[in-house]
Amino acid sequence: MAGTSIAERKAGTTAVTEEFAGIFVRDTARVIAVLETILVKGEPVSDDDLKIYTVNVHGVKSALRTIKENKLSVSAAELEKAGREKNITKVFAETHILIKGLRTVMEKLKPKDSKDTEIMIDKNMAFIKENLILIKDACNSFDQKTARSILIRLKKKNWPLKLREQLNAMSEYLLAGDFETVSAAADKIMNNGQHIDSCSARVLVVDDFVTIQNAAAGILRKYNIQTDCVTSGQEAVDIIKCGEPVYSCIFMDRLMPEMDGIEAAQLIRCIDSEYARTIPIISMTSDLSKEDEKMFLEKGFNGFLSKPLTVLNVEPIINKWIRAFAK
Repeated sequence: MAGTSIAERKAGTTAVTEEFAGIFVRDTARVIAVLETILVKGEPVSDDDLKIYTVNVHGVKSALRTIKENKLSVSAAELEKAGREKNITKVFAETHILIKGLRTVMEKLKPKDSKDTEIMIDKNMAFIKENLILIKDACNSFDQKTARSILIRLKKKNWPLKLREQLNAMSEYLLAGDFETVSAAADKIMNNGQHIDSCSARVLVVDDFVTIQNAAAGILRKYNIQTDCVTSGQEAVDIIKCGEPVYSCIFMDRLMPEMDGIEAAQLIRCIDSEYARTIPIISMTSDLSKEDEKMFLEKGFNGFLSKPLTVLNVEPIINKWIRAFAK
């Protein structure tokens, strides 16, 4: 099981795992420190500080969207716009409100006592495995009725979305009398195997927020796609220039400190190798307009991903760019 749910959001939002929550809290604490440092300096604000401010607010805005804190994400988007437009009055008047909201979210996502969590994980895993073994035994005896009753018992618990989907799929296979597939699915769950399919590919994720890196890596992992993550455009340029490891695609954030995604993509395209000139580069960005799409294509990108990243918007990129380049 990939982490333990600590926050089951209302209104249809998804659960946040302990690991993901910890990353968000760490990233957000860093952002708050940066924003408070800029506020303490006071006016006038240098262009460099304003750029640092905008990049950090942009990153936390995307992270907030990922964990479905949409109202606070909108506030961050407004302050990001204020930073870009050099609206210093708004920056100084409203940033403290954003910081207060971020601290509230951080407090909400703080994990429970780790020892209690580990005990709960062990109990849940033991319960799952015990029942899946019984389902496998029933399938080996072609006992559809017993396997079905055990599955119903398993599905009554409030499992994470991925496991619920796997159990629902097992129910459908069982209904069709496909005992072999049901048994194989049980093995996959017990071994913490990945569900969707296999793809021999490797993706470089470039984003200065670990929260976003992990969101991308988590989705790609479902397709057995290996990922490496870096936090700056310069690191990405250096890796591609080196030529090893060979990647099938690059997921590149637009706004990053020091070197942004656009500059990094242009430098990669200038590297004297067929690999650098042709590797698909996908922009990860928010609030994408038609003008932005045209600009990205002109700057060396192949496609776009809107934040927050989801299976629904990542899968078309996998099918169009990653599989083709990995062959």
